[in-house]
Amino acid sequence: MEDIKEWLIVSHSEDDALIMRLYKAVKLLCEARTKQFFTKHTVTVIACIYEPVFYLPRLPLLQFTSVTKRKYNLEEYEVLDADKYVLSASMDTLYFYDYGTFKIIYEAGYDDENLIPDVIKQAMLSELAHLYENRGDKDMKPGLCATTVQMLTPYINTRYAI
Repeated sequence: MEDIKEWLIVSHSEDDALIMRLYKAVKLLCEARTKQFFTKHTVTVIACIYEPVFYLPRLPLLQFTSVTKRKYNLEEYEVLDADKYVLSASMDTLYFYDYGTFKIIYEAGYDDENLIPDVIKQAMLSELAHLYENRGDKDMKPGLCATTVQMLTPYINTRYAI
């Protein structure tokens, strides 16, 4: 909070609750834009795989919890043998050697705030400042400001759109 207030040049505590609400909103907007989580999350995806390539919808990948395949009775899942899929070297794509309906559970995000790229942190601060300084402005356009969008563009997971 102190870093944020320093960036905003705010020395009083009257706006702390507002700043925190804006920070949470900016974090969600930036996560949505980049298709990344900035804190650790468990992601569960149920996907019908009929092509060999599956792009993970949220990054960065921390670890797989499980990859299971729906049984033919359509109610139960069974663990998929490790030789039926491969994770790409870039850790954003699964290649399947099987087809059907799969449940993929994995951990995504940064488990340490210090690992978030500095450009993303700066983009969040810039957006927060934009929202804070323009609060109450009836002519403000929805969405992220142009500067924030430009800063986040290199970090967008463009392979998967949700």
